[in-house]
Amino acid sequence: MHILEKEMNVKAKKYLKVAGIVLASIVGLLIVAVIVLCLSAGHIAQNYLEKHGPELVGRQLTMKKLDLSPLSGTVVIDSFSMKEADGKRDFVTFDTLYVQLKLWDLLSHKVNVRHIHLDGADVKVAQRDSVFNFTDIIEKFSKPDTAADKDTTPSQKWEIGLYDIQLRHCSAHYKDLVLNTHFDMRDLNLGIPGVYFSNKLTDMGLNLNFEQGGSLKSKLKYDLETSKFDITAQVNHFTISGIEPYMRMGVRVGSVNGDMNVYAHMTGDFNHIMNFNLEGNSSIDNLKVTDDKGRLVLTTRHTSAELKKMSLADNQIWLGKVVAEDAHSQLLLDKKGGNNFTYFSSVPQAPQKKTTAAQSDAASKKPLDFRISELNFQNINLKIHDDAPRLPFNYEVSGMNIKANNVTLDKRNDVSVNGRMGGTGTFDMRWRGSVNDLTNQNIILNLTNIDLKPFTSYFDPIFAYRITGGNLSLVSQNVITNNNLKGANLLNIYDCEVEKDKTVQKPEYKVPLKMALYIVKDKDDKISIDLPVSGNVNSPEFSYKKIIVKTLLNFLVKVAESPFRSLAKLFGHDASADVDKIKIDPTLGELDVQGYDKLNKVADMIKAKPQLTLSIHQEPNYTDAISQLAVLELKRDYYIHTHAGKTAANLEPIDKDAIRQIADGDDGLKQFAATLVPDNEASGLEQKALARYRTSAMMEADQLIEKRTAAVREYMVMTKGLNAQRIKVATAPYNPSTHYSGDSFFKVDLSGE
Repeated sequence: MHILEKEMNVKAKKYLKVAGIVLASIVGLLIVAVIVLCLSAGHIAQNYLEKHGPELVGRQLTMKKLDLSPLSGTVVIDSFSMKEADGKRDFVTFDTLYVQLKLWDLLSHKVNVRHIHLDGADVKVAQRDSVFNFTDIIEKFSKPDTAADKDTTPSQKWEIGLYDIQLRHCSAHYKDLVLNTHFDMRDLNLGIPGVYFSNKLTDMGLNLNFEQGGSLKSKLKYDLETSKFDITAQVNHFTISGIEPYMRMGVRVGSVNGDMNVYAHMTGDFNHIMNFNLEGNSSIDNLKVTDDKGRLVLTTRHTSAELKKMSLADNQIWLGKVVAEDAHSQLLLDKKGGNNFTYFSSVPQAPQKKTTAAQSDAASKKPLDFRISELNFQNINLKIHDDAPRLPFNYEVSGMNIKANNVTLDKRNDVSVNGRMGGTGTFDMRWRGSVNDLTNQNIILNLTNIDLKPFTSYFDPIFAYRITGGNLSLVSQNVITNNNLKGANLLNIYDCEVEKDKTVQKPEYKVPLKMALYIVKDKDDKISIDLPVSGNVNSPEFSYKKIIVKTLLNFLVKVAESPFRSLAKLFGHDASADVDKIKIDPTLGELDVQGYDKLNKVADMIKAKPQLTLSIHQEPNYTDAISQLAVLELKRDYYIHTHAGKTAANLEPIDKDAIRQIADGDDGLKQFAATLVPDNEASGLEQKALARYRTSAMMEADQLIEKRTAAVREYMVMTKGLNAQRIKVATAPYNPSTHYSGDSFFKVDLSGE
């Protein structure tokens, strides 16, 4: 780090030296002009400068008029031109230069320039690799003065002060001859009250407009003796298309457009250039990036980021609020496994300089301290196209929202992601873990009402049959502890159908799929599968996909080989004729995938007959619901009692699943119930649970009823887009004497003209 900092200091001092040399040359020219003025008229001074321009600055100089006034110490130059090295094209031109200085102060070794006003200047800068069209001028003034080196006589120190420096209505043009890109800056205005070569702060401001669009306002405070600086800059509505050639050096960009705003504040010391501190904020509106094949990479309506602190010396990057709104992108996968993002970032990089051992040690002393106070991405949309399967896969994930607070690299993060999958499916994911410690992670995923038909591209090569229908819901939690995975995957599939004939003659696995699906469905055409996953993620044989597929295959084979027990579930009323009843689990606050599938069918009927009115009436079995909830609360408290650190507030999906799996005949559960309610007060597990939890179970039953009612109405109105005035969702009031005693369900009725 010290070596890198030293190199930066040398470069900074070199540029300051060059700037000082150029400034001294200007002052020297003025002094020469003053001396000539004392001997002759202004036109003679003009002729002298034009004749000796190549000797003085290495370039041809012309001007329309030069006026000198020895009494007031003023110099006025009109219509000035400095040519390029070829003597043909203009390098620098300006309309008027007005300079006033105190001549008598020169006798006291003081340079006191009172005014420097430059109007209508136009500068053309060209660069080829590291050579500029003014490099020859810098080299001319950078040559050592051997005569001065031999003179060891001490000289008196000069005091220099430049005041009231103004650049008005100027312009500058930059062109990179290698990349064939250019930037044009118009209406450039610079105001500097004074430049001081003493222990006093120089204060200057620069304003300019970019010809491609946008403006810059900046302010610099700099102390030449202490090398301390303070810079603020404000860029407004800068059109970023000009950076496209520079992006091509790192990525395969085709075009980039957007409107950028930036505010930056930097403080530091040129003697220790790496010790700067930077803060500010930036935003880009209407960003659009394509690759060099014209394919979309990313569009966003608005993105912004707040930089709280950036310090290279401390290796710190602290971001405040990071926002992205209304973003669209696409993932394009080819048959060889490549994708458009890999292609976009695959430009060959230039050879990297070797890092010295000292630089490596300095960089490794402080690990990167990266933080984001708030991450908020809203309405992120991704289209997916995969050419690898036999049938191309097309899918869309839309309306994604990503939120997190206090994101770091070394501490535990909590990130939530949700959105829509396909037409009516939704997903909700939560990640808790550290970026720097991948051996300990916790990922929770909920999928609801996912249409299976689009995924047949991946399904039929494995099982030989194409999916023609079905909806899926999944509750999954995967916990990695010291690289050991323990996962619970609760899968529910309703109305899954496949084609009668095989679509692939040589599938990846041979399994009696159609028979297994036929048997595994219950009387309501529902499949429920528990797929536990475990293993060491560092094992060469570990593959999450393979474990899931293997577990699923074992399940299907087991069902197909034991058909008698499973066939018993098929006896009963045909589910397709039972759309007017939607079964309810009284211990849950929403419908299962089967319920949503029936609501989909009902919604289609309403859309086909918009004059119909839909009435959905909830018929809960209060007695049964209260009993089940009371037993569930008893099992919950037993689970918390036997698992240290668990409370009702921090139970996770994997815990709740474990609670539901506790058998009523569990000896430990019975003993725990006896400690709460003695046998002489109540006998049996259900009676003990009711004796202890009846009141809370009744309250929870009422809350779940209201939650189910709201969920059904919201789904039909918000998701399916039905007219709210033609939907009635209600619940039968509780009556102790005439209450309903059958299964809990929603009754669906249609009425109309």
